Amino acid sequence: MALTFQPLTQIFAAEVRGLDLTIPLSRADVHAINAGMNEHAVLVFRNQPLTAQQQLILKRLVKRRGVALKR
Repeated sequence: MALTFQPLTQIFAAEVRGLDLTIPLSRADVHAINAGMNEHAVLVFRNQPLTAQQQLILKRLVKRRGVALKR
């Protein structure tokens, strides 16, 4: 399944689909996440059972200041 963004409102926010954050991300995935943040400002990753360590890795990968990752 390809990574997609499903808008949650007409103004901002989108649900990310087609991505398993528990496995290493490709460069293309990281680029797509950054592009999604630029377009939607808020991204929702549903049903992603991440450990605290995986959340830190994701935050470093997307290289965004102020990104809130909630478990």
